[in-house]
Formats: sequence, C-alpha cells, structure tokens
Amino acid sequence: MRILFIIDELSVRGGTELFLFRLAKGLCERGHNIVIVSLQDGDFAEEFKILHNLTYICLHVKRIYNYQGIQAIRYLVQFVKHNKIQLIQSIHTGSDLIVPIVKFLSKCDIKIISNRRDLGFTKKKHHVFLQKILNRYVDHMIGNSLAVCKSIHQKESYPLDLIEVIYNGIPVDTIIETDHSIYRKSLISKYQRSSDTLLITCVANLNVVKGHSYLIHAIKQLVELKTDFILLLAGDGPEKKSLQEMVLHHGLTDSVRFLGNVKDVISLLQVTDIYVQPSLSEGFSNSLLEAMLAGCPIVTTRVGGNPEIIEDGINGILVEPKDAGSLSLALGSLCKDKPLRLQLSDNARKKIIETFNIEIMLKNYEKLFYSIIEVQ
Repeated sequence: MRILFIIDELSVRGGTELFLFRLAKGLCERGHNIVIVSLQDGDFAEEFKILHNLTYICLHVKRIYNYQGIQAIRYLVQFVKHNKIQLIQSIHTGSDLIVPIVKFLSKCDIKIISNRRDLGFTKKKHHVFLQKILNRYVDHMIGNSLAVCKSIHQKESYPLDLIEVIYNGIPVDTIIETDHSIYRKSLISKYQRSSDTLLITCVANLNVVKGHSYLIHAIKQLVELKTDFILLLAGDGPEKKSLQEMVLHHGLTDSVRFLGNVKDVISLLQVTDIYVQPSLSEGFSNSLLEAMLAGCPIVTTRVGGNPEIIEDGINGILVEPKDAGSLSLALGSLCKDKPLRLQLSDNARKKIIETFNIEIMLKNYEKLFYSIIEVQ
C-alpha cells in the first residue's frame, strides 16, 4: 500500500508522535510504502528520516489559515497525484482540516482517514464547526478508545458505523529483564533516603489536563500519614513553575522531585513501586501501557480510555478525577500492601501482552486499510 500520514508537528517523542513512529515503522517493516508529512519540523523527526522504506517531508507551515497553508495544500495535491497515494491519514487538528481539501482538489479517488487521539479538549468551536463541514470528504475515522469514538460521534455527528476503535499497542520487547538495583540505589542515595523508601512515579507533560496539582494535594495527605516514599515527576511543560511553587508552599520539597524530561523512561518505570496518573482528560494513554508492561501497580483516574485499560482492583486502581482524597487513599493502600502491589503488577503485564501488544495494533490497522482501499 502507498499511505501518506500527515501530522501537525514532531517535536516531542511521546504520545501521538510516538504512536505514529511505531505505526509507520511497523508498516514499513511489512513492505508498505509510507510517507510522513509534518506541517512543522521537530527533534523527533530525525528518527523518522532514518526509517527504511519511509519518505519524510516537512512543509514548515506554522499556520494553515494563511498563504503558507494554501501553498501546503497545493503541494500536497500535486504530491498525491504524482505518487499515486492510495490512502491519507490525518493526525491533529490542522492536518484534519487540510486533508479533506486536498482530496477535493485532487479529484482522485483517495481514501481519507482521520485518526483521533484525544477527547478534543484543546479544540475551539470554529475547529469543530469546520470539521463538521469537511467530514463529508472523510471516508473513515479511527479512535484510540471507545471514549474517543463516542466523543467524535457526539461532537461532530459523524456516523458511528464509520468510526472504528483501534487501541494503541506497544512493543513488548522493550522491557529487558536485568538487575536494576544499582539504578534504584543511585536514585535513593541521590535523595538521601533509606533502601525501604517507595518510589512513586508519574510520567506526563506538565500541563493542566494531566492533573498534577491534585496529585500534589494527595501527596500532602500521604506525607501526613508518615509514609516513606518519594514522588518522581518525569516530564516538562508550562505548569512546571506553578507546580514547583505549590510543592514549596506545602513543604513537600523532600517528598516531590522534578526530573524533567527523562530519556530512559523504561528503566525509571522498572524501579518504580507505584505508578500514578491523575489526568483530567485522556484519550488512550501510552504512558499507562508502558508502566503496566514494566510491571508497575497503577493508580489512575476514571477518565477517557483509562477504564478500557484498567480493571479496577484487578490490574490497577481507578479513582475519580479532581479527587485528591481518593487519590491519596489509593496510593496509601498500595504503599502498605506489598502483596496487592505484586498482584496488580502481574495482571497488568498480562493485560499488555494479551491485548495491547503492538503486533495486534499493526494487524488491526492493516486490516482496516486493506478493507478501505479495496472499496475503490
């Protein structure tokens, strides 16, 4: 198949960008001709450029509502004609708005898929209005969770029978069964804590929707229970300064540590005793999947696709969003109950291998792509 993916940017190696990299890499390895077009360049783009059987193009478009956007559309119309592209998949709002116009102007029988990765919490009213109009040229939509699929139908009135859920998958061979005790000891000693100290980790961009402020309030309550732990916050973002001020205000500087962007997230997860994700909104979280594969017992919020990953009390614990008290109680219960942590850990890893394996994801995408292209 000759497939073109269009995404707004490739600046961060995580979330949607990492999903696209894994999907593109897997499809290339299966012999498909893949083109990645990014409206804006970024550091992560370098990894796409070296993939075999993949063409990477950056259009250097900051805004789609000006001359740059018109030029990008003209370029793409000629590109899909010349290269006989069979299918285009858009990712992110800017790309979602450009691709249907490209299909209309090219007058080619190209199949269009819009791939939705979240509940649309960043979209403005005019984005939704424009998408409702342009969706008539979209042949199919993919949501990465049932919650996302329902959101598309409700907000944009797109037919449910043309929306398919395909869950994210992650490579199960990313976990290396080695002794990480030295790395753990280095973390413990760095913060001058005892060997019995529990490591609670959260990996997420520091923005409002990830709910870090509620987590810090929960940690304040946990500290009052004299629990021996350190909360490690991996990630960066616009809320970093305000969160650091909150930690200082509550006297939690010994209990909460900001790690910034961590290159080797997998090693961090493998020495983690409890993984926590207090998101206020979530499409389908790669971070949760990676933490589960690493064998972390999970505490997360009952939002978006999280309940489709976590079975409460079976492979993790679900709490309501914006509820610091429940979050603190869940973390406290896991801190005190090692057998429960081990049970949740085992079940979490089994769930990933059986349900959220990248091979399953790739097969589902291939199956859908073939079925759509054969309609031509």
